[in-house]
Amino acid sequence: LEQLADIFSDDRFVVHVHLDLKRDVADYAGDRVWPANLHFLAERFEIYWGGFNMVRATEALAKEALLDAACRAVVLLSDDTLPLCPPA
Repeated sequence: LEQLADIFSDDRFVVHVHLDLKRDVADYAGDRVWPANLHFLAERFEIYWGGFNMVRATEALAKEALLDAACRAVVLLSDDTLPLCPPA
């Protein structure tokens, strides 16, 4: 997540993060200073591969992104994903 946050820390992007409910939010706080454009969703679900909560989490992310009238495109990335090319 830190690598993705760095890659997309540019003000052209807004990053919405769904954190699996099984994870402790404190693990992601600590001494980290997240970019101002990164937002953790308040609505969280327990995620299991292939489980329907993956759909619920995706819907929650989409709803959050679509609240921003300036949003022109959306990309869904998993926690094991990094782009091959720079965002530009």
